[in-house]
Amino acid sequence: MNIAVLEPYSKLMEVMKKEGPLGLTYDNYSNFYEEMARLSESLHRQHLFSDFIPLLGIQDKLESGSMKILDVGCGNGLHAALMAEHFPNSQFFGIDLSEKAIGQAKNRRKESNGEELKNLEFRIMDAGKMDPNWSDTFDMVLIFDSCHDQMRPDLCMKEIHRVLKPGHQFAMVEVKGTSSIYKDRELLGKRAVFPYTASLLHCLPVASNSPDALGLGAAWGQAKAESMLRDTGFSKVEVVDIPYFSINLLYISTK
Repeated sequence: MNIAVLEPYSKLMEVMKKEGPLGLTYDNYSNFYEEMARLSESLHRQHLFSDFIPLLGIQDKLESGSMKILDVGCGNGLHAALMAEHFPNSQFFGIDLSEKAIGQAKNRRKESNGEELKNLEFRIMDAGKMDPNWSDTFDMVLIFDSCHDQMRPDLCMKEIHRVLKPGHQFAMVEVKGTSSIYKDRELLGKRAVFPYTASLLHCLPVASNSPDALGLGAAWGQAKAESMLRDTGFSKVEVVDIPYFSINLLYISTK
């Protein structure tokens, strides 16, 4: 586990108190996010094009330029920037609530040759309150391992459903789990402790920082995720293993 997750330890102890604050903010974990971004970059520079995009079945459409893609909770913009440079004929958008993250993401708009990517845009935006003009706009929406960090992931899913074109897909990468601590132990053995520990130290604190927060955490699991996706209105939900990262699952949901 990344030791940087303990950065706000003293503040986390206050959150644990009955009379303490509801949760923590993303800004409390700045060093942790930088470390996780480095890990993610190493992983996805190696596997994004060779392994992940083939799971989505959109390679030809991306190359032809017929796709408009939204990355929700884009962080420092890695995935959107890599795809924008690799598929210059398609359009890519990234949104994140963090001003610092979007600042870093905008620095990625320059290609490796120094020219600015014309097919890439980043905006500071709440995933639960996206641009009202975006209804039925995107051919695919992506979210990488951050839906469970939302205080209201249900509202995030509803907005994703709204901005997707009818018949198109939402691809969500999330931590593998069953929604039952007992079944998780049967499925994952001692490894099952990892998402619960990580969630206690980071995911739950940031996902609980509001009176109406759902506070799901990283171990919300497949049963809960599928149920929420169907309740949102997605007509079909397919769950796929991610061969290069066995602790995650890919949910492909059709509007």
